Amino acid sequence: MKTSRKEYNGKTLAVVVAALAAVLMLFWAGCTMGTGGGNGSKDDLDDKKETESASGVDYENYSTSDYVVKVKNNTTKKLVVFKGEPSADTLMGGVPASATNHGLKKNSSLFSSSSDFVLFFVTEEDYVAHKDNLSNLKTKPFTRLYAYYNKNAPNNFVYEISSIMGGTGKITLNNSSDYNVELRRNSIHGEVIGYSAAKTYNTEFMVDPGDYLIFPVFRKFDTTLNEIVTVFPKYSAGTPAAGQAFSVEHQITSNSPLVVNSDKWAKDVTFTNGYAYLKLKNESKAGIRLYAGANTEALTTSTGGQVINSGSSLIYQIEMTRLSGVEGYKFSESEKIASLLYGGSEKSDYSIPEHTFEAGKLYTFTVTGDNVWTLTGDWEGSGVPVENGFTVNQ
Repeated sequence: MKTSRKEYNGKTLAVVVAALAAVLMLFWAGCTMGTGGGNGSKDDLDDKKETESASGVDYENYSTSDYVVKVKNNTTKKLVVFKGEPSADTLMGGVPASATNHGLKKNSSLFSSSSDFVLFFVTEEDYVAHKDNLSNLKTKPFTRLYAYYNKNAPNNFVYEISSIMGGTGKITLNNSSDYNVELRRNSIHGEVIGYSAAKTYNTEFMVDPGDYLIFPVFRKFDTTLNEIVTVFPKYSAGTPAAGQAFSVEHQITSNSPLVVNSDKWAKDVTFTNGYAYLKLKNESKAGIRLYAGANTEALTTSTGGQVINSGSSLIYQIEMTRLSGVEGYKFSESEKIASLLYGGSEKSDYSIPEHTFEAGKLYTFTVTGDNVWTLTGDWEGSGVPVENGFTVNQ
C-alpha cells in the first residue's frame, strides 16, 4: 500500500517527538539521581552541595608557590587554621587530614613583616558549627603551635600536629604565669601538645586517653639572635641542668580531665636552656648549608632557614640529651659533637671539628673561601651566654 507524503510526515513527526520526550526523561532522571546512596531526590542534591561547600575554606597546598608556613597533619581530621585567635579576619586556610607537607597560602594583609605568631587549629566540624561566632572557639583549640614568618626567605621548617590530638581525653590548661608556654609530652624535646599565651585560662586540648608526662617549655623570639630561644624550668638547686622538670602522670578519660596549673612552673624556679646554639657565619663567596652527617638533608633553623648566603649567618639549636640511668628526667649540661658538616649543594662534606657545646651558650663557626670547592672554616672566640629574657645558668 502506498503511503502519502502527508501521512509519512505525520508519523515521522510523532516518532521524533516521542524520542525527544524519552531523551528528556532520561536527562531529568540523571540530574535527580544521587551519586551514591540517597533516593535521587532534590534534597539529596542540596545536602551534597551543602557538604561540599559547608566550610568554604581553602584546602589547596601552596608548598610550591607563595606559602607562609608548612604543616604536617598526623591526624585524620580536616583542620582549619587561624593566625593568633579564631576570627574571619585571621583565617589562614585549611589543612587536609594526614597532609605531610601542606603549604598555607600567604595573605599579605596578615603577614606584612617578619614576626613570630601562633597557629591556632580547629576541626572543620567545629569551624562550621561556630562559623557565625568564632570567638566561641578561643578556649577550645584542636592545638596551637608557636611559629615564625620570615618575609625575606621561605620557612623550610614543617610544623607538626601530633597524632595524639583529637581524642576523647581532655587536658585543661590554666596558665596564670607571665610566660608563654608550650606543653610537650615525655621530654622537653618531646612532641608538642599545644601552646598557651601568658595569663590564659581554661584552654582545652582534646587528646587520646593514656598516661601523660607533661613538660612545660618556654619559647621566645630573640630579636638579637633572630631565632627562637627555648628554655625550661629547673627546680632543685645543685642538680644537673634540666633537673626534674614539671611532670604529670595521669590516666586521662572523657570523665576525668587532667587540669594543668602553671603556678607549679613559675614558683621558686630558675629557667635554664635546653639547647646550645651554633652560629654558622658565611664569609665565603658561595651559599652554604649545615648537615648532620654525610648524605643527609640540610638542617633547618628554628625559624625555617637552610641556605646561608654570602655575608650572612644562621643560628642552629644543639639539643641537650636526656641522661640515662639517672632518676627523674634530667638532661646533659653539654654535648660533644663531631658529626656536623657544611658546604654547598655540589660539595657538602667539609667537617666542623669536634666541639663541646654547653647549654645556654652561643658558639660561632666562620666559613671562608672563593667558591664551594675551596671552603675552609674555624671557630671564632669561645661560647657566650645567650641573652633570652630568662635567667640562664652558666
